[in-house]
Amino acid sequence: MNKPKSFWDAFVLKDGESLVDELPPPTRAGFEQLRASSNDDTIMLPFPLFRDLFVNKATL
Repeated sequence: MNKPKSFWDAFVLKDGESLVDELPPPTRAGFEQLRASSNDDTIMLPFPLFRDLFVNKATL
C-alpha cells in the first residue's frame, strides 16, 4: 500500500486572493519587475530565487 504524500509547506489562500497577495513587498516588487520585462506577461524565476522562496527545504 502506498503511503499518502504530505505537504511540508503550502500557501493557503482565501477566495479571491492570489499568491502575490501573500508575498512580502520586496518580493512582490521583484516579481513585478520580471513581469514588466516580459513580452507575454509571464515570468521565469531565477533558480536561486525560486529555491529560496518555494523549495528551500528540498534537496537539490
